Amino acid sequence: MPWLLIEGDRVVGVITLSDLVRGPFRNADLGYWLATDAIGRGLATRAVEAVAEIADTELKLHRIAASTLTNNTASQRVLQRTGFTQYGFAPTYLHIGGVWQDCNLYQRILNNRAPGT
Repeated sequence: MPWLLIEGDRVVGVITLSDLVRGPFRNADLGYWLATDAIGRGLATRAVEAVAEIADTELKLHRIAASTLTNNTASQRVLQRTGFTQYGFAPTYLHIGGVWQDCNLYQRILNNRAPGT
């Protein structure tokens, strides 16, 4: 599920929920990116909060997960500000920039209700 972040007539970012799992897991993976000139203005924070609300209230998910490169402190701050906690580290997790890179793993528990309610 992609959402575009638009300013004027320009796409300045994208946020997605992917790999939605129903049943007892009720989970999805969160991903996002911003244009360089859109960083530092709170757009990612507001987008993550909005998508987390949709994941909870409309999709009835229990959890959303995200990962960041270990040196991406800006993205880690966005996740921490929006209620995510780091739960792990994954060596050679994503192929970015032509190499396999290590990532920190994050999750946000949205609720503790029974699946699908």
